[in-house]
Formats: sequence, structure tokens, C-alpha cells
Amino acid sequence: MQCPGCRSDMQTLTVAALLGRTADVHACAQCRAFWFEPFEDLHLTRSSTLSLLHLITERSAGGPFPRQSFCPVCHSELGLTHDMQHSTRFQYWSCAAGHGRFMSFID
Repeated sequence: MQCPGCRSDMQTLTVAALLGRTADVHACAQCRAFWFEPFEDLHLTRSSTLSLLHLITERSAGGPFPRQSFCPVCHSELGLTHDMQHSTRFQYWSCAAGHGRFMSFID
């Protein structure tokens, strides 16, 4: 899969998901971001979340986050979305057609 920001090939990480399933999370070291398919980030196990955090610390160097990003599925421009989980605010770029979300390592 190509990165929504820099168009380079993203690394595919197969991680554990809830109910004994797995999820393929895509990571771009250049943009320092993840591409999550719909609700994929919500189904990760605690150990998978820790694995992604370790990846973030290993890959802290990279270019600036892209100013403009496009959905790798439908190629439409991703829109900035503000969200909240409990009392924690965060942001990501999402596809209006619901194909997924592009989330920086910081968020």
C-alpha cells in the first residue's frame, strides 16, 4: 500500500486484534504515521498497541508530516478530523468515503 502522504510504500505490520483475530496496520517511517482501515485501531489488543508504541520510538526520525494526504483506496483528499477518547483529544486525517484514517505517530 502506498502512503497517503508521501506515496512511498508503507510497511505492513500484522498484529493481534480482539477475539483472536489479526489486523494489518500500515506504517510509513518517512511521514511517521499509520494508516488504519475502518475501526481497525479500536480492535487492537494491548500488546499490539505496545508493539506500535515501540515502533514509534524506533522510528522517530523522518520528514515533516505531509500538508496534504490522499486516501490510498479512492484517492480523495483526506480531511482533518478532531476526536476525543474519554478526556483525551486527538486528531487524524480521514477519508470521507470511510476507507480509513491516517494518524501521525504523535497522535
